[in-house]
Order: sequence, then C-alpha cells, then structure tokens
Amino acid sequence: MEDKEQIYTQKEKSIIGRAVIGGLIAGPAGAIVGGMTGAGTKTVKEKMPDLFITIDYTSDSGQDSVILLSCKYKDKAEVSRFLEKAYPSKFIINKEVSLNNG
Repeated sequence: MEDKEQIYTQKEKSIIGRAVIGGLIAGPAGAIVGGMTGAGTKTVKEKMPDLFITIDYTSDSGQDSVILLSCKYKDKAEVSRFLEKAYPSKFIINKEVSLNNG
C-alpha cells in the first residue's frame, strides 16, 4: 500500500487502437502516425478506494458488537482525528490500513 493522496500506475498504450483511430481520421498516414504514438507506457491515476473502519465494542450489557463505517481514502486522517478526539477513552485506534482490490 502507498500512503499517498493519489496513486499512479504505469499502463501500456494501445498501438492498435491508436492506429485505427488515426486511420479513421487521416487515412493510411494517420494510421502509421497513430500506431507510432502508441509505443511505450503512460502514467494513469488510479481510482482511490474507500476505506472501511471497523469498531469492535462490548455494550454495557456485555454483548459484543461491531460497527462498520466507510469513508473516502482522502478523508482517513480527518476521520481518525475525530475518533481520537471524540472518544479517547472508548477506542483503541488501529492505524493499520488494508486495501481490498477485489
């Protein structure tokens, strides 16, 4: 996991797709030029995942319960600060973050 506001990956460009588009726009010369621009890789922004916050607790009656919340990846620090400030004696904040890319 990368702890960043944005994650980028490298992706192969489509030589065939660019050649087809170039050919449709400018004929055979466009197909050649379009295909040539498809060589190599490009940097792509990845969609940032939602994070899930699990709160395990025991009620006053002794029953174990779970609360599951979600927030946007970019808001994780703000949510963590809120929980730490609002409930300092109630929760143990586990800073470990796991991503499920399924």
